[in-house]
Amino acid sequence: MKLLLNIGHCYASTTSLFYTLAFNHHYCHTGDNKENSYLWQTYLESRNSMKYIKMALRHYKTQKQYLKTQNIRISKRYYKIQKKHINTQIYWRNQKYRNDVQTNLGYIFKRPFNIENYCNYYKKVYGMVKDDFKSVGDFSTATCGISEEFLWQIKPILLKHFDIKITMTFRDPIRRFWSQHGDINADISSHDKYAENYQKFSNVFGKENVHYIIVEDLWSGETSEISRFLNYDIRHLGENMYWPLSDNTKKHEFLKDQWGKEKKLPENLIPKIRQKLDPLYLQYEQIIGRLPERWIV
Repeated sequence: MKLLLNIGHCYASTTSLFYTLAFNHHYCHTGDNKENSYLWQTYLESRNSMKYIKMALRHYKTQKQYLKTQNIRISKRYYKIQKKHINTQIYWRNQKYRNDVQTNLGYIFKRPFNIENYCNYYKKVYGMVKDDFKSVGDFSTATCGISEEFLWQIKPILLKHFDIKITMTFRDPIRRFWSQHGDINADISSHDKYAENYQKFSNVFGKENVHYIIVEDLWSGETSEISRFLNYDIRHLGENMYWPLSDNTKKHEFLKDQWGKEKKLPENLIPKIRQKLDPLYLQYEQIIGRLPERWIV
């Protein structure tokens, strides 16, 4: 069984990639929801610290409420707008199938969290979708914050059940930072640390199983690399609100769940944010290589 982990980064077109792979091409099915953050919950509770246990409980309550409506709502909206290009009905083949997946979702979100429950959930989803999809998938962006030590711990269990492929989206760091925070004084998060995240997942799962996607390149039509990585022809990209650049104060019709509150990036703040992120740019060049041409330099 194949399991695609798209580990981030938030505000870097992960939703558009989800639509591309799940709806436009029927490559992977994510079960009842695009992202359930289950691995992140498991990681937090494994820390055996009251601080992390409380953090896990807060995240659990928020995520549980979010999961009740998110996937079905965005699925219907996306289908309405993109019906000329895709067949969303294959994603939810019939009502019984949808109910089966939602029943399993209740099963997975019961504490304590553990990696075996996670694997069992996606194995059940795969059993339901294997005739229509090549893989199951988890697009939880919180996964990028998991430590390398914990990844080594869960690797044997994951590989016992799945052939793992990992993708991650890299968007212009300045624009991604502003989209998430809208405040130059905000702290740098794990979602800003592209090179560090790429390195730790490559160390654990091997570079041949980890692929980073430059958002500005893929949505400019350069689909050959992801097609080669997945061994699957990817051509029809889901609509992206981040690239090509547009008026970022405009509400996007089917991505408005995460859009509309973002403040336009002031030109005078660009060099200041660049300076703030400078160590991460240097790390990127040291670990990955030359900066993408379409990023602000």
